[in-house]
Amino acid sequence: MDALAAQLPKVERARCVLTPFFNNLLLRAPSEHSRFTAAFGLYMGVEKLRDYYQDEGGLHRWVLWKLFAPGWRRARRVLESFEFPLDQVERWMAIQARGEQRAAAPLWRAVGPSAAISGALFSFAARFAGRGGERVSRALGRHVGAFLFFADNLLDYYRDLRRGQYNALARQPRSGARDDQEEASLLDQGLQLARHQVLSLIHI
Repeated sequence: MDALAAQLPKVERARCVLTPFFNNLLLRAPSEHSRFTAAFGLYMGVEKLRDYYQDEGGLHRWVLWKLFAPGWRRARRVLESFEFPLDQVERWMAIQARGEQRAAAPLWRAVGPSAAISGALFSFAARFAGRGGERVSRALGRHVGAFLFFADNLLDYYRDLRRGQYNALARQPRSGARDDQEEASLLDQGLQLARHQVLSLIHI
């Protein structure tokens, strides 16, 4: 948001609350930009914790989810005070959750929610910064979200298979058992799609 507003963030010196013996640290001063960014990060982080718990179970995941739930509620109120389109984000997260229950789905459909949420974030940031260019910012955000989606599914492919967890690449439609050659082709497709998002960012 600072970059969109063409502002350098203000800094101040303070003591670290976790390790008080480190003092006089140079830290970013609180601002509306940092307040929004922190709220969005916390909100989405706790949503991810909930997703982990619902996918994998486990007492420790449930404890972490409940531990951060009050912060999630505060973050949600902050985002609402900024008039951030939470309804859009939550609608896309619901679509993502339903998509993960399907036996198979093409990649163009699977990537949709991640790209849309990132696009909404970038578009809002441009509008909040008062710099215009919301349409271009949304396009940038969609490509960033799509890149992260493909990169995440590539990096976690084998781990997700071992654990029986959702992975968009592994859920591609197929006619029978997948052999090594087909699997290699599938991973290469994911890599090329991730690369395409980066190239698209360069040409916007």
